[in-house]
This record gives sequence, C-alpha cells and structure tokens, in this order.
Amino acid sequence: MGQPSFSDCERMRSVISASLDGEVSEVEQATAHGHLAECGDCRAYAASLAETARMLQATPLEEVSFPIVLPSHRLRLARTMQLGAAAAAVVATVFFGVTVGTSPNEGGLSSLSASAGNGPAAYLQSPEYELRMLQRASVPVVSAHAHYAR
Repeated sequence: MGQPSFSDCERMRSVISASLDGEVSEVEQATAHGHLAECGDCRAYAASLAETARMLQATPLEEVSFPIVLPSHRLRLARTMQLGAAAAAVVATVFFGVTVGTSPNEGGLSSLSASAGNGPAAYLQSPEYELRMLQRASVPVVSAHAHYAR
C-alpha cells in the first residue's frame, strides 16, 4: 500500500495517545490499529507511550507538606490591568517626551524643525523676534469700534 503520510501519522499519534486514556471511539481505535499494522514508526511511538503511561500509573502519589495556592481569577485580572496601565504610562511618557521635548535645546520636534530652518518654528526661537512680539503685545490696541464711539 505504501508508506503513510506524515499528517496521517501525526493524526494517528494523537488518537493513540487519547486511546491510552480511553478517550476514543471504537471506530477511531480500529483505525489506529489498522495504521499501526502498516507503520513501524507509529508502532514504536505507541510502545514508548504505553511504557511511559504504565510507569506514571505505577508511581506512588507524593504527599505535599505545604499547601499549593493558585491566585484567584480576580487577582490575576488586577495584576494584568496594573501591568497594562504601567505600560501605557511608559508609552505615553516616551511619546510626549519625544514629540514635545523638555526645552528647545534638548530635542523634540520643535528643535528639530528649528534647526532645519524651515517653517515658523525657526523664527520663534529667535530672542529678537520674541522681544518684538512682547513689545507689540504691551502697546494698547485701539479698535475700530472705539473710534466710532467718540
């Protein structure tokens, strides 16, 4: 008939494993026996698996001298949420630190565009320009409505 394919052997090995625990139907068990008659590799696997299962079943149970406590679902959920919040805080801090920067001389996007000399951010860095802006802001502006009110 030929050599069974790898996927057939893979599927049969899971059936053989489940059959040791009595978890397969009679049809699956008959199919596995038919496959074992043709495939030497799977026969060796089944023998090894049967020996391992026999040894595990023959091993006496060990008494544990301390209690084993698993964390509750609520505790795991709370820890997961804490971890997520901490990760989000780190990402936000890094993002805002990179995009805003702490000062024009320390980095960030504003100093990058100013150093490139393009756009309005370059002249906003100039002390002379800032002084002129402050002087203009301190001069009172007479609006057109005030002129008509006289």
